[in-house]
Amino acid sequence: MGSISLIKEKASFHPSIDESITDLKDKIYELRKICTNWIKTIETDLIPNSSSDPNNASLAKIERNVNEILRVSYIFGIELQNDIIKFMTQNRAKSFAQGLAQFSIQWCDYIVSKTDRGKGRTTRPWAANKGLHLVQVAVAHSVHLSSWEFSRLVQAVERCFSHLIGDNEHDSDCLLKPLARNISTSSRSLSFTPKITNKSLPPRNRFDQACQQFDQEIEKRRFKDRSIGKILEINRQDWIIAGTEVQFRWQLGLLIGEGSFGKVYSCVNLDTWEPMALKIIEFKNNTDLQNLQEIADEINNVVDINHENLVKVYGSELHRKEIFIFMEFCGDQCTLDRLSRDASGLPENLVRKYTKSLLKGVEYLHERNIIHRDVKGANIFLKSIDNRHPEKVVLKLGDFGCSIRLKDPIGTASRDQATGLRGTYAFMAPEVMASGGLKDEGYTYSADIWSVGCVVIEMFTGKRPWHPFKDEAILFKVHLSGDSEKKPSFPVPISEEANHFLNCCFEFEPDKRLLADQLLELSFAKVVDEDSVYD
Repeated sequence: MGSISLIKEKASFHPSIDESITDLKDKIYELRKICTNWIKTIETDLIPNSSSDPNNASLAKIERNVNEILRVSYIFGIELQNDIIKFMTQNRAKSFAQGLAQFSIQWCDYIVSKTDRGKGRTTRPWAANKGLHLVQVAVAHSVHLSSWEFSRLVQAVERCFSHLIGDNEHDSDCLLKPLARNISTSSRSLSFTPKITNKSLPPRNRFDQACQQFDQEIEKRRFKDRSIGKILEINRQDWIIAGTEVQFRWQLGLLIGEGSFGKVYSCVNLDTWEPMALKIIEFKNNTDLQNLQEIADEINNVVDINHENLVKVYGSELHRKEIFIFMEFCGDQCTLDRLSRDASGLPENLVRKYTKSLLKGVEYLHERNIIHRDVKGANIFLKSIDNRHPEKVVLKLGDFGCSIRLKDPIGTASRDQATGLRGTYAFMAPEVMASGGLKDEGYTYSADIWSVGCVVIEMFTGKRPWHPFKDEAILFKVHLSGDSEKKPSFPVPISEEANHFLNCCFEFEPDKRLLADQLLELSFAKVVDEDSVYD
């Protein structure tokens, strides 16, 4: 019986199509080689010299940017390697396996040298999400590797696993060794006599009881030797609070900001490859679990908002003693307070432009029965919208952790009221300070208008309103001092339009304050958008 030889896989009947497919496969394999070399070049040529001054802020920022580029490059490389599998043919199996092994080794070295060491936990860091799958593919195709190539791959994987898993007290290399180092499970090397209390049991039952005691003794000694751990009896409520997880896959990036209430990281939506910002608020003790649930409910109130001057919120996840808030990514997180402080105050034409944008965002929230309750420069971001014109930015109000949705819409005669001390004292309306959690006093949408006036002062001066007074002193001036000092000092010199605008914001009686749509009709906020100036 004759044999059949394979000449070409998946050949087309049309010669030109067959030739094009072959050429396409050649280009794809060439692209893989270029990608691998390109990533290696970034690692060797762009990383700053380790002997450089570690306190140099410029070099530190460059290194963070290069590491971010490197992280994204590896993500692209891993995706490319996985896609190339579909184009692998029998005559390319060896070269494919060798290239895959080389890239896997390169990725393992990157994990060891550029990411934080694990702390003995089972959770995988962001860097390992897809890379470990790639390593599995490389091992699956290791039949085409030589002994030396396979040995290099195994060593790299062991180093990577050791680094990812880590260990709090011991070198994590021991995790790759057999667990039972100083104890044997055989009865000949373990001196132990089971205690059978009920001698009347049948021999079979006594034997089962002795085996159970024997297994318990082995676990006890292994735990004492730190070869194994133990399962803790925990309350499920300590681990996770009932809530809805986000419906997209995501990947954590680098730390881009940090404040008193949490840390902000860059993040990527793995379904759309859209950049996001992830704010993680951590709670230190169990007494904060109720507050965590309240914040999650408040965040869900703004998930559906969609406005040019508001930071979009994609959702939140509730984890053990912390909450993850997924938000729109606003570039390098340049905030309005930082811009004003660095410039020692902004010119009035720029203040008027930003005030108009801020009022539009606040108006949108109020129309949807939402009070922000923490309007301040630190929560207002300036997002660049044109790389050709860095000065072209859009103002976005964010950080909705203090927001609340009222039952009755704005403008109704009988309105629902919010209670509780929320926000920042320097930007807080008098009625919010008076509330302090008392059920017989509350406030409504006009509390945000007072805060808008405080932001305008911050933009003019580069300093917080009530500067240099602290929280207690501000509370005293608003509620215990004379009528002339119930509002912060206005900056000088400013135009009559600006002075009138601030007086409208700082009406002590909430009902006398103008609403956001009314403030937009004042001459101070009637400015022409300059976006049309740029092509």
